[in-house]
Amino acid sequence: MTFNDWPWRHWRQRRGEALALRLNNQPLTWRELCARVDALASGFAAQGVMEGQGVALRAYNQPETLLAWLALLQCGARVLPLNPQLPAVLLQ
Repeated sequence: MTFNDWPWRHWRQRRGEALALRLNNQPLTWRELCARVDALASGFAAQGVMEGQGVALRAYNQPETLLAWLALLQCGARVLPLNPQLPAVLLQ
């Protein structure tokens, strides 16, 4: 499934300088959020992440994880969140 207009891009167009979220107590506007997500998505694409591909996201519940998740969605990937505290033997 693909989208023509991701919600974060929609809000960048409508209210680009408005507060989108706080990232570690640092305010992030919709314009800045989109720039971060676009940069991460470009990096994931450069590593070979393509539409429809499954990607395991092993990360702690923190703001940066949200940005990575949005970037993977923007690439068209299917995201499988994994608890970083799982023992390595369960991840093999």
